[in-house]
Amino acid sequence: DFSYTTRAERHLEGLVQSLDASLLEDSGEQIEAVYKLIEQKKEKEKQQNEEYIYRELYLELVSRFDGYSGRMKAFLENDEFVHTARLLMEDTDEFSTIFHP
Repeated sequence: DFSYTTRAERHLEGLVQSLDASLLEDSGEQIEAVYKLIEQKKEKEKQQNEEYIYRELYLELVSRFDGYSGRMKAFLENDEFVHTARLLMEDTDEFSTIFHP
């Protein structure tokens, strides 16, 4: 499981700590609503970046075992542009169409 604290959360926490007890009591629902909005945004960002996060974690693990060259090899093996280029080079007709019009 992965967790982190955003700047917004740190600022909100600082604000909450600086509030007088009576103000904090009166603002409790609004503060909780802001915390909830922050959590929703974090979840959305996590989902949007999940593939990137997993790829970077995988590459980091590879680099710890196989060094920088292992990281580059793993990156190139899983890169969609490299994969497309390999397919293009194997398809001599398509390659000729593009590079020898």
